Amino acid sequence: MYLGKLKVLMERISGVIKNSEKRHPSMIILILFCTRILILRLSSSALKELFRNIWPMLLTLLVQVFSKKNTLNNPNLVLAALKLIEHISVC
Repeated sequence: MYLGKLKVLMERISGVIKNSEKRHPSMIILILFCTRILILRLSSSALKELFRNIWPMLLTLLVQVFSKKNTLNNPNLVLAALKLIEHISVC
């Protein structure tokens, strides 16, 4: 279902992650949610490919979320990041 559009989807997600400093926190929350859905839906081989392509950017985004001084102002962003970390640790 997702495999046919995965390349286009990954390009879009990568574009948002690269410019995450300029994005509204709700957009980052949606990207984290989309990544969680992909983790749940993709096969193990497709998931390996996904992480190979997106992991450096995703790790940078997570570090930004947790290192910002204003993360206390947006607890939903922190919660979305923690949920993603939990899903990654389970798979």
